[in-house]
Amino acid sequence: MKRLEYLEKLTDSYLRELQKNPRTNVSRKPVEINDYNLEFIRYNSKVYAGFKWAITAGTIDERHVQYVESKSKSLSKFFEPNGEGAFLKDPVTGNKIDFLHMAATLDGILSVSPIPDDLSGWAGDLQTAVIDLQRNTNDSNDLKILQKEAKKIIGGNSSFSTSDLLADIDAVNIANMIRENSKLHLSDAIEKYYSKSGEVNRRFSEFIESFGGKKEFKEAVNSVNLKTGPIVMDSGKFEKYGIPTDNQVKAIREAFINHVLNQASKEQK
Repeated sequence: MKRLEYLEKLTDSYLRELQKNPRTNVSRKPVEINDYNLEFIRYNSKVYAGFKWAITAGTIDERHVQYVESKSKSLSKFFEPNGEGAFLKDPVTGNKIDFLHMAATLDGILSVSPIPDDLSGWAGDLQTAVIDLQRNTNDSNDLKILQKEAKKIIGGNSSFSTSDLLADIDAVNIANMIRENSKLHLSDAIEKYYSKSGEVNRRFSEFIESFGGKKEFKEAVNSVNLKTGPIVMDSGKFEKYGIPTDNQVKAIREAFINHVLNQASKEQK
C-alpha cells in the first residue's frame, strides 16, 4: 500500500496546484483523490484506458498522469500489466487478485456514468463468459452440456478466472466502504478490507448482502442482459457464434449464482 499512499500524496499535490487557478473547481477530498488515482491506474493498465472504458468509468486526466510521471516514473511501471502492483495476494485463499481489473471496476462503480455499475465488473465478465461457453461447447444448446461447462468457466481457466472473480467481488465491497465513508482514501479502504479481521473474510456474503439478500442477488443476476451490451458488442466477440441462446444465458447465470452462494456458505457467519 506504500506505493498507493505515495500516489495519493502526489495527487493531492497536483490538485493543490490546480486550486491555484480560480477558474478550476476541484477539491482535495478523498473522493476526488480516489477518482484521479483510479484513472491513473487505468491509464497504466493499458487494457482499461480506451474509449469503451472512458464511457464506463470516465475520461482520464492525462495532465495528472504526466504530473505523477514527472515526479515518479516508477509508479507508472508499478501499475503496468507486468508491474509489481498488477496483482494482490488474497489473504484468505492465497490466490492472485487482478488489482488492475479491480481498480477499473471500482472506478466504474464510483463514477457517474450512463453505463450500469455492474457492467464494469461481474456483469461485464458474465457477458464475456457466455462467449467462452459458446466456444467451449461448440455453440451447443443442450442445457445439460452447457450447465456442466458453465461450472468450469466461473472461477476457472477462462475470461472469468478466479483472479477476475475476486477482483469483481472485492471491488463491489470496497466501493460500498468508500460510499459509506467519504473520508476513506483508497489505500485506507484496501488496507482495512484485507486486514486480518477485515470484510475480505466474508467477501461473498457481503457481496450478496449488497443486493439486499439472496433473493435480490439472484434477481439482479437474472436481469443482466447477456445478449447485448457495450462491453461485448464493442469487442465483436459475437461474430463467430452469434447472439447467445436462452439456454446458454441460463447456464452461465446459474453457474455464477451457485458459485457465489456456495462460497458464501463456507464463510464465517
